[in-house]
Amino acid sequence: MNSTTQNTAFIDSGASGHYIHEDAPVTKSNRQDPAISVGQPGGDIMTSKYNCDINLNSLPLNARKGYVIPGLHTSLLSFDKFCDRGLITFFTKDKVHVCKPTEDINNILQNIEENSTINGWQDHANGLWQTKLKSTTPTANSMLKI
Repeated sequence: MNSTTQNTAFIDSGASGHYIHEDAPVTKSNRQDPAISVGQPGGDIMTSKYNCDINLNSLPLNARKGYVIPGLHTSLLSFDKFCDRGLITFFTKDKVHVCKPTEDINNILQNIEENSTINGWQDHANGLWQTKLKSTTPTANSMLKI
């Protein structure tokens, strides 16, 4: 197994949990907890071997729980789980940042909300992120009367 696969993970908005490659470093494992099953986009099901804490001490403890999944090509870290645990995630063209909330971060968020092109929300019933497809802000074209 190459070390890039072992030591990196995709931050995935479609992952419902942190799913960890068998050879990835973890700090704690619990082999007594029941296994979970994870559906793949193609319909196949993968089953966890055990749960663990991912080896990222910069995260709060409640955001580190993951599941070791045999046969997983690369570890997947759940964007949703970070948000559900109170962390703030920023994606740009080339980078991703997961931050603990601070006054400075909250001020940045306020500025982002005021200047966003698209705003959305999480549907907690299914965990998916949504936005409206129709603008609620009048545009120059919608205000023209011909």
